[in-house]
This record gives sequence, C-alpha cells and structure tokens, in this order.
Amino acid sequence: MTLGEPLWPGSDFRAYLIIPEVEDYLPPLTGRRRHVQFLRAMPIFESEIDLKNEHDAGWVMEQL
Repeated sequence: MTLGEPLWPGSDFRAYLIIPEVEDYLPPLTGRRRHVQFLRAMPIFESEIDLKNEHDAGWVMEQL
C-alpha cells in the first residue's frame, strides 16, 4: 500500500507491505460474530515497490 506522505514525520518510507502469515505465533481471535486476523505491516521504500511489481512480494521478502 502506497501513501502520498511519509508514514511518520522525517521518514523516507511512503509505503508498506502487508504480510499475512503471522498465525504461527499470533493466531486469529474468534468469538461470537467476530473474527480478528492479525497482519504484519512492513515499511518499504519506493524502489522495493518497483521490485515487488516486477517479481512478487515473496521474492522481495526473501531478498530482505
């Protein structure tokens, strides 16, 4: 996901990659009519977005 402004003041990061595979150590919470799934958001540079678009997110994660 790309934003038009820095993720926090003074940062060069303007995007983040959503990584869903966190169930190994943080399982989803379920209850009556509710389901909460935890996702990891990893800040990435614009150049890493270009690599993700050229290859895929799994490849970018392997390179980091």
